[in-house]
Amino acid sequence: MEEIEIAKGAKIIAQRKNDKDNIQKADEQIAQYKKEIEEIKEKAQEEKEEMQEFQEKVDQIIEEIKENPELKKHLEQVLAKRYERENKKINKELEVFEKKKEENTKKIEEEDKKMQGIEAVQKMIKNHPTMKNHLQGILNANNSIKKLRYEISKLDKVKDKVEIDKKNQTIKTLNEKLEKNKDAIIKYSGKNKLGVTKEALESIMNNAVFDKNKKEVDINASIRKTKNEIEENKKRLEKEIKSYEKKIKGCNKQITNNEKAIKSLGYKTTQKEQEVEEQEESKENEEDVVEDLFDRESEKTDEKVKEEKPIKVEKKPKWFQFIKKFKLWRQNRKAKSLQEAQAERKAPEETKEPIEEQIDEETEEKNEFMQSLKYQVVRDIAEQMQKEKIKEVKNKDKEEKEEER
Repeated sequence: MEEIEIAKGAKIIAQRKNDKDNIQKADEQIAQYKKEIEEIKEKAQEEKEEMQEFQEKVDQIIEEIKENPELKKHLEQVLAKRYERENKKINKELEVFEKKKEENTKKIEEEDKKMQGIEAVQKMIKNHPTMKNHLQGILNANNSIKKLRYEISKLDKVKDKVEIDKKNQTIKTLNEKLEKNKDAIIKYSGKNKLGVTKEALESIMNNAVFDKNKKEVDINASIRKTKNEIEENKKRLEKEIKSYEKKIKGCNKQITNNEKAIKSLGYKTTQKEQEVEEQEESKENEEDVVEDLFDRESEKTDEKVKEEKPIKVEKKPKWFQFIKKFKLWRQNRKAKSLQEAQAERKAPEETKEPIEEQIDEETEEKNEFMQSLKYQVVRDIAEQMQKEKIKEVKNKDKEEKEEER
C-alpha cells in the first residue's frame, strides 16, 4: 500500500529531526493503514467463502441434473440453440468483414490505376516538353484559384463587393485556362495512347507543391508527393485487408467448432435437417409431457377437462413443463424409497408422520432447486458446458492433425 510507505518515510524523517509530534502522527497513520489493510483482507476472505459456498450449491445442482436425463437433454437442447444463435451472429459479422475486404480490394485496384496514370504523366512530360508546359499551366492556375478563394473568404460581402466580383472574374478566367490545358493533355494522350487520365491530373493538382524560390508549382515534387500518397493509401488498405482476413479466418473457425459441437450433442447443423428432427421429436415429447402432467389428476377432473375443452399440446415442451416433469420424477423416486423402507420395517403405522415430514422437506428442497434452475445457476451450468464442449472439439481437431503428421 503506497500510503503506508509514505507514512513510514515521514516517520524516518521525523526521527532524524527528533520531532516527537510528527513521529506520533506517523505511528498513528501507520496503525490506521494497517487496520484498513486487515479489514480489506477480512472482506476479501468473506467474499471468497461466499463464492465457495455458491460453487458448492452449483455443483450440487449439477449432480441433480445429471441424475435426471430429461433435464440433461433439455440443457443440451439449450446448448445447441446457443451454438446456432452464436453462428447466426458470427455469420453476420463474417458478411461485414468479407464486404469490407472486397471494398478495400476495389480501392487498391483504383489506387493502382491512379498510379499508372501518374507514371504516364511522368513519362509524358519527360518526352513531350509541350505537354509539360500545359501541366505547369494547370498547376499554376489551380494554385492561383485556391489563393484567390482564400482571399475572398476574408473579405466583407457588402463592403468589398467590387473587389470580390473582380477576383471571381479572375477565377473564371483561370478556370477556363486550366480546363483548356487539361483538355489538350487528355486529347494528346488519347491520340498517342499515353494512358494519362483526368483522375491522375486531379491527384497531382490536389498534391501541388509550391516552390517559393521559383514562385510556381514544382511539377516533379508534386508528382512525388502524389505517388507517396498512393503508396501510403495502398499500405493502409492492405493492412486492413490482412486484419479482415484474420477476422474472417477466426469467424470460420468459430462456426466450424460450433457446428461440430452441435453434432456431438446429437443435433443437426442445417435448418432443414433440424426441422425434420424437431418434428419427429416433438411427437414423442407431446405424448410424454401429456402423460406425466395429467395422469396424476383425478379421473373426474380429467373427464371434465376432456368434455369441456380438448387438451392443446404444444409442438415443443415449454420450460415449466420440464420443471413439472422433474417434480413428478423426484416425488416418484422418493415415494419408491419410502415404500421400500416401510416394507423392510413392516411397520407402516409408525412411518406415517415421518413420511409427511420428509415430503415437506422434499417440497422445500424442490422449490429451492426450481428457483435456482430458473435463474443464474442454469445459465452458469450452460456456459460451463458450452466451454467444455468447444474445448473438447478443439482437442479432437488437434489430435486429428497430430495423427495426420
